[in-house]
Amino acid sequence: VAAGATVSPGSTTIRVTCPTGTAYNIGLLPSSGDVNGAGQMRGTGSNPDVIAYQLRRISGTGPIWGNTSTSNSVGNGVSGTGNGNSQNHTLFVSVPNSDVRPDTYSDTVQVFVKY
Repeated sequence: VAAGATVSPGSTTIRVTCPTGTAYNIGLLPSSGDVNGAGQMRGTGSNPDVIAYQLRRISGTGPIWGNTSTSNSVGNGVSGTGNGNSQNHTLFVSVPNSDVRPDTYSDTVQVFVKY
């Protein structure tokens, strides 16, 4: 992506399988520990650049997806009810700026399923 260009949101799918009737809430926690789903991707080697990102639900500009949910409250997570099959939940990631050195940037996000 060219420096300063608008970055299109990325997305992936989280699949949850729970027994029929089991209510659950999904929380996401970037390696930064931010319970509001704000993280930073780091480059490789000695590259000091980082790319800030925001985890979101519904769309690339939708509500944040973080990790304030509990087994009894959805908080800023996503909820569902098991049906015995794998259920898909789409995660979107928005990146406000792309003005960094060319590199491979990554981060680890923990997925918590609370039921």
